[in-house]
Amino acid sequence: TDGLREDPVLAAGSRSLADLAGVEWVLTEFRSGEPVPADARVTLRFDDRRISGKSACNRYFAEVKTGEMPGDLSVGEIAGTRMACPEEIMSVENRYLHALRNTTRHGFLSGTLALTGQHNATLQTMRFSPQPPQE
Repeated sequence: TDGLREDPVLAAGSRSLADLAGVEWVLTEFRSGEPVPADARVTLRFDDRRISGKSACNRYFAEVKTGEMPGDLSVGEIAGTRMACPEEIMSVENRYLHALRNTTRHGFLSGTLALTGQHNATLQTMRFSPQPPQE
């Protein structure tokens, strides 16, 4: 039917890191309109002042710090396992870890977690959807 439809409102905001804890966040977009390949699962968990997750192939962790302004976020040195995976998965992993290391802000956009940082001299916002705990 060719009628009027209502688009969702793009609600934005920020929360503290404590508000993000206890949820597994799954990367859905490297930037608007660029989804993560379906065969590359990238996850993120917040726990106090640490983050951890799966970076497509390997497990990773790092310390995080908030800044003076609401939404400011910096990621410390990232450490992780060193398994080898197919080249296309490793490419997703390398891109994600680079973008994560360069993150400067966190917030929410339409119910998704948004991490923003510099990538090749332009701002890039990665978007994550919350996932129910896996058993």
